[in-house]
Amino acid sequence: MKAPCPVVVLRYAGLYGPGRVVRRQAIEHGEPVPGDPDRFLNLVHIDDAALVAVVALDGGTPAGTYNVADERPVRRREYHGLVAECLGVGPPAFDGSPARDDANKRVRNQLMHAYLIQELTYPDIATGVPAALASPDLP
Repeated sequence: MKAPCPVVVLRYAGLYGPGRVVRRQAIEHGEPVPGDPDRFLNLVHIDDAALVAVVALDGGTPAGTYNVADERPVRRREYHGLVAECLGVGPPAFDGSPARDDANKRVRNQLMHAYLIQELTYPDIATGVPAALASPDLP
């Protein structure tokens, strides 16, 4: 009897990249951003997310669940503030209403680094957000 395939589960943080910068339009138009600005976001650039998937599909990864996230959870205020800065508009206002996802977690990615990928191309929003906004939107 053939041994079963190991099951590898990839749990992705919030994805962002070209054409997918959360709340970009609201920030560009000066609209308030919903949610609590002091809650944490866990993010990963889509280029890094895709690379992790390719590595996992190539085989050899031990069975398990892997958090796919960049190196540093950030507060919503920091993320949306960086988006505004990169767009050349004023800092966003927050309306305090419940956001679609009102989580406040900080994800650890140590297993991802140990078994899937040593270094990310975009280790945090400081490198990923400017690159995402500078790239043409995907169709």
